[in-house]
Amino acid sequence: METVRQEDERSVMGQILWYWLPVVLYAGAIFYLSDQPHRKRNCHRSCSKIQRQVLHAVEYGILALLCYRAFRWRQVQLLLGRLSAGHRDCLGLRHDG
Repeated sequence: METVRQEDERSVMGQILWYWLPVVLYAGAIFYLSDQPHRKRNCHRSCSKIQRQVLHAVEYGILALLCYRAFRWRQVQLLLGRLSAGHRDCLGLRHDG
């Protein structure tokens, strides 16, 4: 029984990495690259304002898709449902009926 539980925990950890690691790495790359002053100067010289805005939209659109993919994962939905139910209970908003 213990080995099944350990395998389940490893499986969940692997799924967490599969769904959330791309989000964390991509957001980290955005943060790191946006803090590079020489990249900003080069882009401002070579790109028009509209090109920069399009690149910005694409960059954050990819991050949005990765977040959507991660939040669609079943374990996250269960966790958010439990948190929501606990929040309703704390506020006395539970509807029994």
